[in-house]
Amino acid sequence: MHAAVFAYNHDECYVRNVLAQAHTYAHAATGTGDCTTIQAATPAAFTAIDYACGQRGLPYVLAVE
Repeated sequence: MHAAVFAYNHDECYVRNVLAQAHTYAHAATGTGDCTTIQAATPAAFTAIDYACGQRGLPYVLAVE
């Protein structure tokens, strides 16, 4: 994994940050995929998931000016 990230960006600090974030994601609690029992690590995450669940089934509309 280190080699792949390093190939993208040769800054070791960047590589460490990306790998640390990947570790955090890999060890995060996983949800059930059921919008009636939302599991989220933070209130902001809960709000985002709740909003996304409310959008299920609605057609996607691309806003173009």
